[in-house]
Amino acid sequence: MKAARVVSGLNEATIPLEHGYVTEIGVLIRTINDFLADILYMEEVHQKGTATVDQQTFLDEFFAQEDFDVQAMLKDSKRPWRVSRKHIHASSARILQPENPDPVRKMVATIDIAFSKYVHGEFLTIMELYAGGYQAGFT
Repeated sequence: MKAARVVSGLNEATIPLEHGYVTEIGVLIRTINDFLADILYMEEVHQKGTATVDQQTFLDEFFAQEDFDVQAMLKDSKRPWRVSRKHIHASSARILQPENPDPVRKMVATIDIAFSKYVHGEFLTIMELYAGGYQAGFT
C-alpha cells in the first residue's frame, strides 16, 4: 500500500513540475521519502523473520481503524503509539548498508529534515516562491 502511494506521489509530481511549483514538489518528495522509509522499515521484518515491538506497533497503527473523538483529542492530542522516525531512519540505514549503517542513517535523517522545510512552510522555502530563488542561509 505504501508503494502505491510512492507511485501516486511520483505521478502527482509531474503536474506541479510542468508549471514550476518547486515548493509543492518538495512536499511530495518528503512524503514519498517517508513512504520509502516505511517500506524499508518493514523490509527489515522480512529479513529477520520477526518484528520488534516498534515494528509491530507501526503495523498496528497502520491498520488501525481510528475513530476521532474530539473531546478526547482536546484533552490529549498525543498519539501514544507513534513510532519515532528515528527508529525508521535507523532501520533504513541497516537495510541499505548493514556493515556501516551510521553514515546512511545520518544521510536519511538529513534528507528528511531538508524536505521538512517544505512540508512545514519555513521562511526560506516560502521565499523561494516570492523572491525567485532566495538563497540566504542555504549552504
